[in-house]
Amino acid sequence: MRRIILIAISVFLLGSVCYFFLWNTIGHFESRIVAQNNNKNMAKLIIGMPKKEALRIMGIPATIEAYSMGDHVMEFLFYRTKEFAAYLNDNENNFTPVAIESNSGSLVGMGRSFYDAVLGSLRK
Repeated sequence: MRRIILIAISVFLLGSVCYFFLWNTIGHFESRIVAQNNNKNMAKLIIGMPKKEALRIMGIPATIEAYSMGDHVMEFLFYRTKEFAAYLNDNENNFTPVAIESNSGSLVGMGRSFYDAVLGSLRK
């Protein structure tokens, strides 16, 4: 009985490790394709275009952040533009923000430097 339990635990652990590496490999490949498509589509974005048009081009963002800036809201739509090296090592630098301003409802900027500048102005 003890031997069966040890074999079952060993099989479970080995299966878990194999699953993790398989999932990581598939995820890495998928993230590369998503990043390539998003980079290609990001080149089609134009400052001033309506949010609806930007979403039509880019699709659903990976994440969204919104910040109140007095009388308007700045919304950042984040899209993967770099593949991840390892599943547990996916960080914010793999995503590019696209900024939508609420009053105009249009794209007002994109990129990490624009995002950092907006957040910097909020901290002052």
